[in-house]
Amino acid sequence: MFLLFSTLFQKYTIIESNVGTGVVRSLNPGIDTIGVRVPDCEFIRKVSRGSGSVLALTSANLSGDRSSVCVNDFQSLWQHCACVYDGGLLPLRRAGSTIVDLTKVGKYKVIRPGSAKQETLAILEKYLLEEE
Repeated sequence: MFLLFSTLFQKYTIIESNVGTGVVRSLNPGIDTIGVRVPDCEFIRKVSRGSGSVLALTSANLSGDRSSVCVNDFQSLWQHCACVYDGGLLPLRRAGSTIVDLTKVGKYKVIRPGSAKQETLAILEKYLLEEE
């Protein structure tokens, strides 16, 4: 499973996973899963490794809300964040991240197709996961 996650994290894919005890539940109250993504940005990767905490990335939004394209779009979440780094405005015409639910062993479910759907499906099939 580590290799699967490592491969998916290199793409624009968000993985829905069961919330562990170390995750800040206030970001998704009443929801047992949380989306996880490691962006292709060395600065943020270094911050993530050194922080020991949850990071809200530019795509931060409450479940069901539209994706953010700038830090002001998720200003309501700042109170839950130790730091907010502004890397500028993201392109407005983007498909957003592909969101995949991996909460069931050996299965996947595409929640949002996004910009990396085909690449993501190829990776999931390589690791013999079946569509739910």
